[in-house]
Amino acid sequence: FWFLRGEVFFLEPFLAIKQLVELLRRVSQLWTPRMQDDESQAVRWLAAEAVSLLTLNLVAAAGIAITLSRESWNALAAEKMAEGAVPMHQMRRLSDSVDKFVAGVLTTAKVAPDIRTGVIGAFLPEPPDYTDSLAETCWRMKSDALVARALPRQMDLLLFERLVLQRDLSTSAISRMGLDRDGAVRMRHLVAAFLRGCDASFDQLETALNKTDRPAS
Repeated sequence: FWFLRGEVFFLEPFLAIKQLVELLRRVSQLWTPRMQDDESQAVRWLAAEAVSLLTLNLVAAAGIAITLSRESWNALAAEKMAEGAVPMHQMRRLSDSVDKFVAGVLTTAKVAPDIRTGVIGAFLPEPPDYTDSLAETCWRMKSDALVARALPRQMDLLLFERLVLQRDLSTSAISRMGLDRDGAVRMRHLVAAFLRGCDASFDQLETALNKTDRPAS
């Protein structure tokens, strides 16, 4: 609760994305249709808040991609997702120092050269398994920046109405927020697909994001 209400707002987009995806993975593991009402409402609220903030940070990351080639963007996304609180350039220096130390120890111990080569870079952090999906999601977002810019506000309203309060949006709210426009629908489906690929979603969340039934009057 306090992470979603405070700490996450002080993180840079890529670190926020990593922590929000991990939070959603844990929330998704908690979900079961047989939960008590209070527990169910708490899980739905956590999911709605986390997805809204994740969308905000995905759009912020997509803004960085606007000025880059696809190759440069993929490389940047991989680097940013690999690093944590310590910047990657510092982690590389630390990894190089560890490599030299370990190589010296293994050489002294007369370990086979192929084994010594295999441990090089072992200390360097690796990006999470969904990094390619993240890069693709942000790249698609940046290709329609005007639609993406409105997405965080749209997701915030939609998820709290559909997922937390479990009710349909009014026709006027859908119209004012542009939720029924093709571009907005595609963007929501894009976020839903990203979450599904990260194992960070559950049935009710999927339904809230992909629902296309008539709004309430």
